[in-house]
Amino acid sequence: MLLVTYNVSPSNLPNISLPSGGFNFSEFNFSWLDLLADFIVTASNVSFLPGGDLEMRSCLERAAPPEDYVSTLSYLDIAGSTWLYINFTYLPTPEINESTYEVWMYDGSWHESGWNGSRVLDTARNVVGVNITSLTSNFKTYAVLAKKKIESIALTLHRGWNLVSIPVDKEFTPEQLFQGFSASYTIYAWNPEVKEYYEPETLKPGEGYWVYVTSDVSITVKGGALYQYPLNLRKGWNLIGSASHLAVVVESTARCHPILWTWMPEEYRYSRALAIMPASGYWIYAASPGSVIVVSS
Repeated sequence: MLLVTYNVSPSNLPNISLPSGGFNFSEFNFSWLDLLADFIVTASNVSFLPGGDLEMRSCLERAAPPEDYVSTLSYLDIAGSTWLYINFTYLPTPEINESTYEVWMYDGSWHESGWNGSRVLDTARNVVGVNITSLTSNFKTYAVLAKKKIESIALTLHRGWNLVSIPVDKEFTPEQLFQGFSASYTIYAWNPEVKEYYEPETLKPGEGYWVYVTSDVSITVKGGALYQYPLNLRKGWNLIGSASHLAVVVESTARCHPILWTWMPEEYRYSRALAIMPASGYWIYAASPGSVIVVSS
């Protein structure tokens, strides 16, 4: 289903002159308004100037972005006869490197759209745009992508048992995590549904893990910044993870106890906690199943 069909002719071509200093996307704010699926085209989030026939529709099959990139909600399928100036309004988020916002094209694989001289990034107005000169009659997907901020966080393990987590947006196998270290280790995760421990094949952000090491180890964990994430909790005790910075549990529908419990390996005892420290793991009790959000404070 088409979202917008724009057929250019002398009678409906916008009467807009280009500034002598080059193209300025702030000059073009059209009042298109149409709604399809979950995408709204308005002057507040999409502005465009076509050089020929143009068709746009919402993108219902959104491809995963390239590694180390994240996508926004700005996905459009576009087809046309010549060229198109288009810009998107984005919402800045703390985990994204704002200087890396770009419009990308997907045709089975991702490609940066345009070239340096044809790309626009206005961080004062939160606008990213491009001059697309390779439109065809076949629809291709265009989206706004950006790189996540990269965090390097120390995961300090003391000899014996440690309650830890992955504080970045990246998964690790135990072998990857302990690569280059001679200490022997054992790792357990908690299954709250059957209330049993198991040995995980992969360590994932958002989850807590018991790790036993035969000697002190300090590991640098590197990956995309993790500022917030949702968690589904089972009734009873759940073992949760951390974020890249100091965090708290908010927006609970699981009737959670406000006190968390973490492990002090040097003192070999549990300790109460109200906030979540990066790289630590925590027990949280839910009186009923539901969801929570862990968010950096």
